[in-house]
Amino acid sequence: MEGLGGPPGISACLRIHTSNVSSALQDRGDETSILNIFPAQIAEIRGDGPTRTLRPDLGKTTLLASLTHHSVEHLRLREGQRVYAQVKTVALID
Repeated sequence: MEGLGGPPGISACLRIHTSNVSSALQDRGDETSILNIFPAQIAEIRGDGPTRTLRPDLGKTTLLASLTHHSVEHLRLREGQRVYAQVKTVALID
């Protein structure tokens, strides 16, 4: 994290906007431009209208992802389901 003002090895807290997190049913790291892919379990799906907020649980780390209602239905995403959370690299360097 030297570029963020600290020496390597220190803990840091990152805030990642929900629009920079997506979900996939399979780990297809070789078929996507997104390099940060983490196995997760959907802890919660909330919201109504055109968008849904997903809370994929990665163990000690929890993310929020903003997906369209259509995407949630198309992928048949449900609470408790195993997915792959994808974080765009730009979210980590902005």
